Amino acid sequence: MKLKPSDLEISTYNTGSAWAAKFNGVRILHIPTRIVATYAANESEHKNRHEAELVLADKVEDHIKQKSQIKFV
Repeated sequence: MKLKPSDLEISTYNTGSAWAAKFNGVRILHIPTRIVATYAANESEHKNRHEAELVLADKVEDHIKQKSQIKFV
């Protein structure tokens, strides 16, 4: 599912501690549904953003499917 960039609110944050590796986490909010996806497994912010977008697209698609099933039941 392709999400419109205008429907997304993207923010970043730093994770880790003085002893652990630091990662640039990404949090993406899909404004119309208020669904949030976060990702911070990679050191690269761009990779984390891409992964968060994939997770968010799956969550939004599942939400839309569940919503349509409720209407027809």
